[in-house]
Amino acid sequence: MGDLADKLIAVRDGQPARAYGGTPDVVAYAHRVGVPVPIVWPEGATRD
Repeated sequence: MGDLADKLIAVRDGQPARAYGGTPDVVAYAHRVGVPVPIVWPEGATRD
């Protein structure tokens, strides 16, 4: 996915991944290959 995208939009709270391949891993990969990733975390949202 990161290799084909011009931009990814991530909805994340900034916490570490719970398992391999989670959002933080995808965001890190996108950054490594030069894909911009705006981070969105809505006010009041919580992580289960």
